[in-house]
Amino acid sequence: MPPIRILTAVPICDGHDSAINTINLELVRLGIEVIYLGYNRSAKDIVRAAIQEDVVAVGLSSYNGGHVEFFGEVVDRLESARLQPRASVFGGGGGTISHEDAEILYKRGDDRVFFAGTPLENIAGYV
Repeated sequence: MPPIRILTAVPICDGHDSAINTINLELVRLGIEVIYLGYNRSAKDIVRAAIQEDVVAVGLSSYNGGHVEFFGEVVDRLESARLQPRASVFGGGGGTISHEDAEILYKRGDDRVFFAGTPLENIAGYV
């Protein structure tokens, strides 16, 4: 059975990548194949790479705000690509994403939001 393949990235204008790097390392340790695009990535770049890499999920990390719009754009672009099934979209923001924002993200199509302090095992279990 091939390994699970996911893609992770940090949005444009957000250079905070220490949390996503920690998560990536844990996922790789568990045998999950992680394609990390780095930070300052556009939704268009993320979706193009997700399609090219044939990933089952896209993980986003946002610490600067704008996550509702950005995560929503990633979901919209994935759906526009008419991928069936579309890659799951999950993310977090180290305290910048409120529970109210998470509800909006869920309504827009994000599959899971992880809040500050979520144990790595929970994130890995989701993936």
